[in-house]
Amino acid sequence: MTAVLFYIIIVVFVICGAKKEAPDAGYDFFSVGVAVFLSLWLAPLYMPLTATIPKEHLPYVYSITPVLSAAVLFGVLKLLVNKLLDLYPRLDSAPSFAEHPMTAKAAGACYGAATGYAVASILFFALSFLPVDIPLLDKEQLAERGDRSVLTFSAKVNMFSLRNWNSAQRKYLAKHREDYKKINAPEEPSKPAPKTPSPAPAAPAPKKPAAPAPEVSTAAVPQTAPHRFASKAVNAAAANQRRAVNAAAPAQKKMLKGNYGTFQVSLPILDNYGRPTGMYDKATFGVALPADGSVPETIEAILPHKARGGNRRYRRKVKIDLTAKEAKFTRVGSLTAESVIKYTIVNNK
Repeated sequence: MTAVLFYIIIVVFVICGAKKEAPDAGYDFFSVGVAVFLSLWLAPLYMPLTATIPKEHLPYVYSITPVLSAAVLFGVLKLLVNKLLDLYPRLDSAPSFAEHPMTAKAAGACYGAATGYAVASILFFALSFLPVDIPLLDKEQLAERGDRSVLTFSAKVNMFSLRNWNSAQRKYLAKHREDYKKINAPEEPSKPAPKTPSPAPAAPAPKKPAAPAPEVSTAAVPQTAPHRFASKAVNAAAANQRRAVNAAAPAQKKMLKGNYGTFQVSLPILDNYGRPTGMYDKATFGVALPADGSVPETIEAILPHKARGGNRRYRRKVKIDLTAKEAKFTRVGSLTAESVIKYTIVNNK
């Protein structure tokens, strides 16, 4: 239902764009696109201003603020475009499109589809932050669809920028959701431990006379060949059962003692084709430190990345800055053999 609603919004804007025709639909797309882009990526500047809002109302800020700022920016940009066309009528290409009605409708439909994608992206992004359940819509699917659509839309705008800019936007979205989860987490009140009444002293049980032990015959029973064979078979079966139990018992993890460290890294979750989905997963790995015990500044390692919707994993080379605050590097004296990764030192200051 989540995906269906997303495409319904796009279809509605396609119809509206075809009716408006070019260039009016193009002006709307420009205003909506700029408003959506700026309201999302200028959030680090205005989100600190919401710190004075009471905590019980703060979760709604994450949902209302991007929509409200986008609406205000759209209104301002629309007024500026109309004012510019009034002052400079030569910039208006409506008379040229009037001579080609089919081209105007087709171009308007394309602009409408792009406008609908931008509107649906920010709408789903905002709805995923609502602290209430929405009927027929799954919050996880809303968050995944909203983040992926917002990042796809932004990547098109950032087409000629550096890849670091797209990575910074993905990191900001991940941090934004982590901050929201911390604010929206329910507080667990500490409950006093229930007082258990002290048990009453038990009355002494009446002593019963001990029953006389049965007389056991101490006469030796002669063992025949069939008895000896049956005894050996029983002993062999018991030995096999003990070996099976020992084999089924979980193997103890081998602990490596020495000079080690652990760090955290946010790895992108990939789709079934190995492409980034815009979602991130935090993982912890261990590293064996050099003989002198120094911590490398930057390392390079091949780490497993999760794939969405299955147990598949892709291994990709990642460069990690162990001095960064996000890495949370910690020295430890021992690690399991499975958690230690091989790495190459890139920079060691």
